[in-house]
Amino acid sequence: MFSFFKQPSFMKKYLTVIVMACLWLCCKEKSVDQNFKAITYDETAPLENEQPLFTQLDPATTGVTFANNINEIEELNILRYEYLYNGGGVAAGDINNDGLIDLYFSGSIEPNKLYLNEGNFKFRDITTSAGVDGGPGFKTGVTMVDINQDGFLDIFLGKSMVGNPEFRKKVLYINNGNSTFTERAAEYGLADASFSSQSYFFDMDADGDLDVYMVRTYACSTVALSHTLP
Repeated sequence: MFSFFKQPSFMKKYLTVIVMACLWLCCKEKSVDQNFKAITYDETAPLENEQPLFTQLDPATTGVTFANNINEIEELNILRYEYLYNGGGVAAGDINNDGLIDLYFSGSIEPNKLYLNEGNFKFRDITTSAGVDGGPGFKTGVTMVDINQDGFLDIFLGKSMVGNPEFRKKVLYINNGNSTFTERAAEYGLADASFSSQSYFFDMDADGDLDVYMVRTYACSTVALSHTLP
């Protein structure tokens, strides 16, 4: 059936074609490789007169020392709660209308922190005097929004994970206008106890009032509140 492969003349032509094809492919690959190398460059090498877009500032200089530390133990780990390392949140806004952007950090199991911007990248921790440490529970996303439209930014905080719904209730800090806040979630009808990760405010029905959309997480497992959650 394949007797034509046994003919010497055919075999010679067949082998010649294969050799030429291999040589052509080798040359093609070498050419492509050379062209590729010709247009590559060292991305780590600084370009002439290039200025960095960002400069990392030391926490000791800025005063922003917040860290979302999570220490796993038998009762609190990623096997018990798969969203453990989703992170807390951060909101940036001018809480005292001085023209400087202040920072509020949500710690998963750490107390939240509010830093007042004093200018020149210097911040002061006013969490205790402002009364906004987040309370007990596993804190998630945070939003700064002027919910009562009085000209001062308020703070809305989500919670999740903990089995007891009392420790999952959302927190609404209403700005008193003097760098202090009052928790009023229940009064505003926002003390929702669902497992949530973030909330977004917008005027859905164009009536001049802000509505809220809450992003929930799947309650695959929960943990009991203990000393590990402040």
